Parts: sequence; C-alpha cells; structure tokens
Amino acid sequence: MHNSLTEWHVLHSLNIQGRPTKALAIIGVRWQPTPRDWMKVNIDGSTLGTLGAAGAGAIFRNAGEHPQRAFDFPSARMLNAKKVPT
Repeated sequence: MHNSLTEWHVLHSLNIQGRPTKALAIIGVRWQPTPRDWMKVNIDGSTLGTLGAAGAGAIFRNAGEHPQRAFDFPSARMLNAKKVPT
C-alpha cells in the first residue's frame, strides 16, 4: 500500500487493513515559472505489458504556462519495455 488517502478509503470500505509504507523523506516542492524566453516540455508514455500496445505524448508550454505545441504517438508497439526506477 502506498501512502494514498484514496487507497486507504478503498481498503477501508472493503474492510481490509492496509499497512502504509513509511515515507523515505518528505520535502517541500514549490512550482516556479520558467524564465520568460524558455519553453517547458512534459513527456509521458505507457505500455500494456512488455510486448503490448504503447503510446507517448508531449506538450510544450511557454513561460506563461500556455500550451504552444503538443504531439502524441498512439497505438505504437513496444518491443521490449523496461521499468525505470523512480
């Protein structure tokens, strides 16, 4: 069980006792706008298993956080996916 209030509510509603994991560290994170002449890109992707269908996409935003460009690659085929540690 991860430290998620949503997970706790689901488990509690099913009368299941979860064992929350202890957080390794708790740090404060604060968003700061990018410099005026910069662009920010967010990229993400997913796959259905190591040989399943896959997709990816990205969005580019200016310093005002307004979308400028976006793209996606849906229904691609993943040949050999590997889990990336977070």
